[in-house]
Amino acid sequence: MTVNSIHKRYAGLFLLSVFVLLTFVLAAVSAQENLDVVRGEQIIASFTVEIARDNETRRTGLMWRTELAADNGMLFDFEETRSVRMWMKNTLLPLDMLFIDYAGTVVHIEHNTTPGSLDLLGSDTPTRYVLEINGGQAQQLGIELGDRVALPSTFHQGKNR
Repeated sequence: MTVNSIHKRYAGLFLLSVFVLLTFVLAAVSAQENLDVVRGEQIIASFTVEIARDNETRRTGLMWRTELAADNGMLFDFEETRSVRMWMKNTLLPLDMLFIDYAGTVVHIEHNTTPGSLDLLGSDTPTRYVLEINGGQAQQLGIELGDRVALPSTFHQGKNR
C-alpha cells in the first residue's frame, strides 16, 4: 500500500464515522411536534418543539444554543410523573420553563431563568413534562397556571401517574 492509499482509506473511515455520529445526534434532536397551549377551547400559543425523550437529550436540552425562534421550544418528557428539578448550566438563553403534569396542565412556571445558573428550578407539584420557551414569552403570551398543553397521543406511554 502506498501512503496516499492509506490516507484515502483513513479519510474515508473518518468521514463515515462523522456521518454516523451526525446521524445519531440529529435523530436524537430532530423529533419535533407542534404543540398548542390552550385555555378552555381557545388556543393561546403554538410552538414547534424538539422532543427530549432520552437521558442524553434531556441532559443537554438547549445548552449552548445562541438563539431560539419565537415559536420554537423544547419539550422534556420524563416518562413518569415525579418531582423534577432543572438548572441552566451551559444554557446561554434566558428561558421560561412550564412544568406540566400528566394530563397536560401547566402546574408551575419559572419565568426568565438566568443563563448559566446552577440554581435548581422546579415545581412542588409532580411533573411529567417541561416545556422550555424563550424567556418572557409565557407572560407576553398570557400563559398561566391551569392552562393546558395539547400533547400528542403518543406521549402517554410511560408510567401514568
